Amino acid sequence: MTAKLYALEAQMAEMHESAHVWTAEIAALDRTVALLHPSADSAAAGSVNASAGRYGTRGGLTTFVMDHLKSISPQSMTGPEVAALVTKRFKRVLLTKMERRIHRNSVIGTLRRLRDRYGVIEKVLVQDGLPRQKTTRMTALPVGFCVE
Repeated sequence: MTAKLYALEAQMAEMHESAHVWTAEIAALDRTVALLHPSADSAAAGSVNASAGRYGTRGGLTTFVMDHLKSISPQSMTGPEVAALVTKRFKRVLLTKMERRIHRNSVIGTLRRLRDRYGVIEKVLVQDGLPRQKTTRMTALPVGFCVE
């Protein structure tokens, strides 16, 4: 556990340093724009909302996946099954190949984060017939567990 804690602390320090670098670069860009166009408002562009409301509020996808896996526990689901369920639940219309890829990557990223970062789901190999399938299922949640 202490090795993981040290790794996480190192990762946090690296992220903190990156935030300082990005903040300095943004400030430099703001100064450049102010020199070239004094009347320009640097805040006019607004900010980016990464979740863009595709899955409800921020964290909606993670909450839904966790709640569903908890409700079917100890059964498991494949990644494509989870993606199809998410598509149906959030009434997503995926018309282009790019939209389908972004959706699939969001679901897979959520499953990986829940498995690797939080340890609340596990990968299971299931043999229903000939091919083995990778599936995910809920593990026992620690008391007071909360995804931030």
